[in-house]
Amino acid sequence: MNSKQARRHLGTKARRGLPRVVWASRPRHWIDSQRLTLLPLLLLCTPVIRAAPPETATQPDAVIELWEQDWTLNADGSSVYHEKQHVCLFNERAHGEFADPRITYNEDTEQLDILVAHTRRPDGSYRELPDYAHVLVVPGSTSGWPALASMRQHLLVMSGIESGCVVELEYKITSKPGARPFLAGDVRLDHRYPVRDRKVTVTAPPETPLRAITTGTPPGALTG
Repeated sequence: MNSKQARRHLGTKARRGLPRVVWASRPRHWIDSQRLTLLPLLLLCTPVIRAAPPETATQPDAVIELWEQDWTLNADGSSVYHEKQHVCLFNERAHGEFADPRITYNEDTEQLDILVAHTRRPDGSYRELPDYAHVLVVPGSTSGWPALASMRQHLLVMSGIESGCVVELEYKITSKPGARPFLAGDVRLDHRYPVRDRKVTVTAPPETPLRAITTGTPPGALTG
């Protein structure tokens, strides 16, 4: 690797077969391949996702126009997770996931920053998220467990929801140095709703080993 940070972009067209990417990074040491369920593959190229939605006979409940996820491992041992998503809603069946999103983080070791949270209405105007629409709750799956008492969920109750609107959300979660000894992820590349533009990025300091594999992606599905 050169002096610049190593970046790995992984992508796939939205197809059947549950395409996924599994990646792992740990400073100065290769992660034990036994921790992964599939044989690891060292990426030597930088493909970028440009996912096209599958053809459907009826209008879906939602269309994900843009979906970006980035994991950054810093030299001081801290890490940053950055997610950006634009979703067009057509039916209230999709409201629970996108109109009322929940962001989970560890209050003791992580800092959550909401960068963008608003709704683009069909007429092109924007409805910003009011202050009272930020609700801090405890995840139901961790409630009652002392070891997980610091887990929190930031609930965003988006405003201006109507058919044809686009919910735009962008946030980042920064972990303290040393809070994560290594980074690993099992990332779903497609979704039950059509995805038009999808990108997954992993950024690490120079000389940091990085492995990634994909499953369920037909030959030629990766683009770059």
